[in-house]
Amino acid sequence: MIEFSTLAPLALLGMETTDTVMVGTGAALLLLTLLLGWRIRRATPQAEVKAPETPVVPPETDRRREAHQYFHQAVEFEQQQDLRSALDSYEKAIQADPVFIEALNNQALILEDMGRYQEALRNYDRVLQLQPDFFFSRFNQANCLRLLDRLEEALRNYDRALATQPDHPTAWFCRGLTLARLGRWESAVTSYDKALAYNPTDPQVWTHRALALTRLEKLTEALSSYNKALELQPQAADLWANQGTVLYRLGETMEAVNSFDRALELKPDLALIWNTRGLAMADLGFTALALQSHDRALALDPNNAEAYFHKATCYALQGDGESALNHLRQAVLLDPVALIPRLHNPCFQFLQEDPRFQELSVSSVSGGEPS
Repeated sequence: MIEFSTLAPLALLGMETTDTVMVGTGAALLLLTLLLGWRIRRATPQAEVKAPETPVVPPETDRRREAHQYFHQAVEFEQQQDLRSALDSYEKAIQADPVFIEALNNQALILEDMGRYQEALRNYDRVLQLQPDFFFSRFNQANCLRLLDRLEEALRNYDRALATQPDHPTAWFCRGLTLARLGRWESAVTSYDKALAYNPTDPQVWTHRALALTRLEKLTEALSSYNKALELQPQAADLWANQGTVLYRLGETMEAVNSFDRALELKPDLALIWNTRGLAMADLGFTALALQSHDRALALDPNNAEAYFHKATCYALQGDGESALNHLRQAVLLDPVALIPRLHNPCFQFLQEDPRFQELSVSSVSGGEPS
């Protein structure tokens, strides 16, 4: 088997993302996508909340009526994507009724959209001072804190939100994402399991559960989660690619190639998957087909040192030392540091006495360029 290195990260596709955590997988790296867009608006005051969670509305007054008018005006502006006008209308609603928690909550979300996170947090604080068990603001505050990388605070707020609504799957999911950011993978899986207990048909939860299980080296369980995610979202190229990576690590190389092929049918511009497919084909003994896959990777990413390196291994396996050296030279030029341990790959053994190979070894250590 070829001695593999880590490759460039594979980004999960089709998800709302603003933050990432690298998860090592051996043959490749998966880019763990953390969803920071899960937020809850109150479309209308007092909607969707059980009676104990909502303060009793006082008798209608002119100021209260005015506040509601501004609130609904703000919602209309939001629907038109006019956030500045929506922000102003929410502000007028709050001025008319300073304890209008729905307006404070929704205004905070717009402030987040504008990158004004500290102001958003102040709004959430105002809401929670008025009503500490108001789930919507507690949950949204947790998301805002996570966006600011204040992970422990975010986690505490998710816990407080879930104390109010323990059957809320999205809150459990976001709690799991926060635990993953903290490297607490077992606890993350537990939160994902809670989310799935309340909503077993969310492919993103199954996907992140698989990522966490991969990080824990529980590959068989990770594969089961990817299988479930693919049942729910069969057109997701990233899921096929990630499933293929897990299959490859489990030694199911032909099945891995099939998954890579499905991914590439859906999204043929995944350079990483072309490269990883090449590794699998070489492992199966199909070095000519492996070279074709690496060529596809290089057509998409001409500066991909990994693809050059793995082409060199294929040529070495074919006994073509000249081509192997040429591709190693290009790989060294692009990423010398990564090649230091990998020039000792057994497939290059027959090149050890070649002065040009020795020069590559020296240049990779010294940081110079091979001549």
